[in-house]
Amino acid sequence: MSDEQNIYQGGNQSQLMMNQNILNILKKTSPWVIFLGVLTLVCTCLIWIGALIILLSVSGNLNIILFLSVALVGVLCFFPGYFLFKFGTRIRRAIAANATSEMEIALKSNKSYWKYIGILTIVGIIINVINFLFGLAN
Repeated sequence: MSDEQNIYQGGNQSQLMMNQNILNILKKTSPWVIFLGVLTLVCTCLIWIGALIILLSVSGNLNIILFLSVALVGVLCFFPGYFLFKFGTRIRRAIAANATSEMEIALKSNKSYWKYIGILTIVGIIINVINFLFGLAN
């Protein structure tokens, strides 16, 4: 049990132990998660720059609608990148410091990422079903 580290301690609940193999897998995953988080945040910035270009270059009422649409996409893209980046950096910190609190924050960020993606997926499906129904009606 010398190579295992106690990551979870709960009152009457069983303990989750992470051995060195699990920690190595998380450690090797961390740079990729950070990379994808940073890449998503960079793309979000490019989307916002595109929104500003639309606002400044298109005249009339259309520019406001296009600007708001593109800016909304940028806002929606920001959070997955943030959650991924936070997950990756916290995993790295948790392993380096052998800190349960950091691992808990990392896993909460991972949960938030998947919850957010799940909600976006459900909303996307609903919008597509509505569009399909309106298409059939016309």
